[in-house]
Amino acid sequence: MYEADVLAVAAEFRALGSRLAALLTPGTSGAVAAEALDDVLAGVRAGELATCRAIERVDRTREYATDGAASTAAYLRNLSGKANGWVAERVLLGRALTDRMPATGAGW
Repeated sequence: MYEADVLAVAAEFRALGSRLAALLTPGTSGAVAAEALDDVLAGVRAGELATCRAIERVDRTREYATDGAASTAAYLRNLSGKANGWVAERVLLGRALTDRMPATGAGW
């Protein structure tokens, strides 16, 4: 049940982010954008933590190999379209949050 919840919530997260991005148009007032910004930034931080945690699991379980990737970094570059620096930072942070910084992850 828990793993199905992870997939369902991830899909909801994506859908809500897409919906919000579509609602923020040049016609949106500055006041509404400013009021929404605190929640948007909190959502981005939560998304970054979820990203690092998911990367750590893909890395440690070697799930990346099921797609034929030779490494976590190669898998992430292909999946995200991001550069090596972005990929390396998240792989290292995902590992660190689990191994050396669990209190940081909990407080994030």
